[in-house]
Amino acid sequence: MASSPPSSKISTSSSGDPQLIVEDKIRYAFENIDDAYVGIIQFWAPIKTGDKHLLTTNGQPFKLAKLGITKDDRTIISNGAPARAFRNQLPELLADPRYQTNPLESLALKYELRNSILLPVFDPSQSGCVGVVECVTSSPRDLIELFNILNDELEKEGLITFDARKRLACRTISSLQHAKEEIDEALPFIVMLPFAQVWIAYEDENQAHFSSSLQDTGTKRMLWLKLTSHSHAILEDGYLLRLKDYSTACYRIPLKMEKDFAEMMTHESYEPRLIQNISKFSDNKLQSLLSTFVDFSCFVVYLRSTKTGDLVYVFEFLWEEPRDKVILLESLLLALKKHSPSFKFACGKELDDEIDILDLQNSTRSEKKYFKIFQTNKLSLEKGRSSRVREDLVTIRASYAGDVANFTLPVSSATFKVIENEIGKKFELDPAHYKLKYFDDEDNEWYLFTSGANVRFCTNNNRDILLRLFPRDPSHTRIEK
Repeated sequence: MASSPPSSKISTSSSGDPQLIVEDKIRYAFENIDDAYVGIIQFWAPIKTGDKHLLTTNGQPFKLAKLGITKDDRTIISNGAPARAFRNQLPELLADPRYQTNPLESLALKYELRNSILLPVFDPSQSGCVGVVECVTSSPRDLIELFNILNDELEKEGLITFDARKRLACRTISSLQHAKEEIDEALPFIVMLPFAQVWIAYEDENQAHFSSSLQDTGTKRMLWLKLTSHSHAILEDGYLLRLKDYSTACYRIPLKMEKDFAEMMTHESYEPRLIQNISKFSDNKLQSLLSTFVDFSCFVVYLRSTKTGDLVYVFEFLWEEPRDKVILLESLLLALKKHSPSFKFACGKELDDEIDILDLQNSTRSEKKYFKIFQTNKLSLEKGRSSRVREDLVTIRASYAGDVANFTLPVSSATFKVIENEIGKKFELDPAHYKLKYFDDEDNEWYLFTSGANVRFCTNNNRDILLRLFPRDPSHTRIEK
């Protein structure tokens, strides 16, 4: 592992040079990045040559991981991806970093480093962007996790990176907090899918502190910023942990309007769309990286709330297995309508009105394909609503020492581990301290509930699971008889 020489916080910072202080902070952040990652991490700092502003890696912090190469300190650029990130002051994830006039291009191709992070950095004591952290790696599977780690390490050193939560906290949007509270209360009830998040349209001003070949004067642009999210899955291992990384990264990477949610659709019509395989059909770089772990499907719908007028919200739902798309989307929107009454489709329709869904999997650039939902009349819909929703849900009723807890889960997410952890949270118990038994109504007996096979048996025979908790130490507490 090669890296820039370590420096002393005392000696460098005491010089009082703001740029040297920033370089020290960057260097310390790089030193904390795990050596397991293969690639290049380096810092591009702005310099002025004559009347031009350029970016350089000369003398700047860097880290070379497992490549057996030496650092070329002669790199100076005025355009390309790092310059674009500096100019836009927005982070980027790139799947194939072939930069114009950037000497890293040949090096990246030689070592198959085709995945890149570009992270503009800010110092609270200075105005504007103080440079760009670039990380080029060989594996797309590491990119989202590494992006979050870089952000965390930079923030530990007192530097600032883009974060939608901070950006929205600084901007007052009338009644937005009330609408967010309504969304946060509603999403836990939309249990058909393991993950949901919400973005909002946001007018951002790029505050340029100088005009040059690198950076133009301040301009306004429209972005999508993540507002909130909710998961019904336990995001602690496997691809679900990657879903947690994805959720965190979405706060840190704004989506560009007319691009990331805009493939084959117009924002004037705000068409809801279904993507049955995001690895093949999504323009969203984060979604594409997430799909390297599992084939996710995605439903995107544009809504407005009566609380916030014309403000547009993008609701994004993800799931990982085939479903009946009509039943799923109708159930989802009915639950959303029930628990978020102020929301309607951005086009003005109610959430249970008949509407066309853009089917990207079966569409082409020249021809869009749609399917309809809510084609039945409202009377038939009301009659079948309960049974439709229950087809994809399982209800768990657990009892312990006189207390009872009820909760529902998507059948697809109702693994033994998820159920065990949810019960542990409900009763504030460590799963190691109790055992579970389920009730078989045919045998009229209680049986041990210990594995996914028990879950499948219960869900195949009944969508209601009755459980009891028994402490492994009988003296631990009173058990109901």
